[in-house]
Amino acid sequence: MDFPLHDSLRAGLMGEESASEGLLKIYLAIANDFIYPDASNLVIFEGNHDTSRLFSALNNSLPHYKMALTYLATMRGIPQFFYGTEVLMQSPKKRDDGKVRSDFPGGWTGDKISAFTGKGLSKMQKEAQDFMRQLLNWRKTSAAIHQGKLLHYLPENGCYVYFRYTGTQKVMVILNKNTIETNLATSRFSEMLSPTAKGRNILTGQEVDLKKPLHLSPLSATIIDINEL
Repeated sequence: MDFPLHDSLRAGLMGEESASEGLLKIYLAIANDFIYPDASNLVIFEGNHDTSRLFSALNNSLPHYKMALTYLATMRGIPQFFYGTEVLMQSPKKRDDGKVRSDFPGGWTGDKISAFTGKGLSKMQKEAQDFMRQLLNWRKTSAAIHQGKLLHYLPENGCYVYFRYTGTQKVMVILNKNTIETNLATSRFSEMLSPTAKGRNILTGQEVDLKKPLHLSPLSATIIDINEL
């Protein structure tokens, strides 16, 4: 189990961007993969029964939560999600086993809230659940995520970019921690983007012109399926 990556992901998403903090922590956790015989066999996770809940650790921020889930669904390794993460279950930030391991909402007659049916869930909880469903259903279809190699770039100006790729498929992932809209030039990634490459944002379904700077929403995660003609 990749505990260093778990710790770095939480600290990196919450930390201020600097020469030694923020997204760099996540980058460095992966840069140290050489210490493992096979990093692709590590279990990567957002939390478990011995940690605080992800949503609480991220200050109840849905954008940061979506970045964390996107990262775990697209990074090398075998993703594991703790029950209730999909409906934003919470806990104290300091470890509290009883509250971390509280009952999943729903499943018994008379329950006022059910994550199985959506009954009683807040708008934010439903959005989180729908996001995870979309993300993981797409993941099932992506050979680049399951068997692909990884190439990542040093975070720059609040953005961390990496690629998963095989000989036939390529996926580009962007984590944008900026709190304002950001334009990301693609020339830096020419090693992975051919002049004829076209992209599709898998979360929105929109076509992406990879020859132009990419327009990123504040505090966002972007996944682009790349087709090289």
